[in-house]
Amino acid sequence: MAYLHPAYFRPDFELVKDIVGDAEKYFLIRLVSLTSGHDIEGKHTGINDEIIDKLILLLEKHGKVFINNEGKINPRYKKYRLIMNPNLMHHFLAFASMLVGDSQTMCAEAGVLGTPFIRFNDFVGKIGYLNEIENDYSLGYGIETKYPEKVIEKANEIINMPNAKADWQKRKDRIFNEKVDVTAFYTNLIIQQLNGTKK
Repeated sequence: MAYLHPAYFRPDFELVKDIVGDAEKYFLIRLVSLTSGHDIEGKHTGINDEIIDKLILLLEKHGKVFINNEGKINPRYKKYRLIMNPNLMHHFLAFASMLVGDSQTMCAEAGVLGTPFIRFNDFVGKIGYLNEIENDYSLGYGIETKYPEKVIEKANEIINMPNAKADWQKRKDRIFNEKVDVTAFYTNLIIQQLNGTKK
């Protein structure tokens, strides 16, 4: 809500067009390693190879598929790996037709950029801001790991939505219209504190 606020971030397709090529639509599968301290402690899980295979089979019929991952990845997915300057990720994400991932942060980023997302991990339903993004603003879908078949069902549903990106842009606009400008809020707060200190 701060660094991706439309007042401060403007997606620029020119910065990613060489990566995307001539694909009219493209999809991103984002895989995190789930090896943080809290992940290891709870032995949390996310997207596995079986789901990736099914996603690729579905998504490739409609556009180009990219995989962005932390850590190791099955060698058979090498041709799908997204190789790019990390600083361009938000530009890339903004023009994607869909994100499917087990990353909390990138799913939230996709949502506020107006890109439909499907989040599949053991944290679904447990994180307040993502619950709000998913349930109150319908910017994405959280699916619990006990329902892996729903990932493909939901992906297929989004693909078949007429004008999905345009609809998501309206949903994205709504969340920014209803929330405070976080950057402006903290900037003003710091300035006020500094002015108070000078007095």
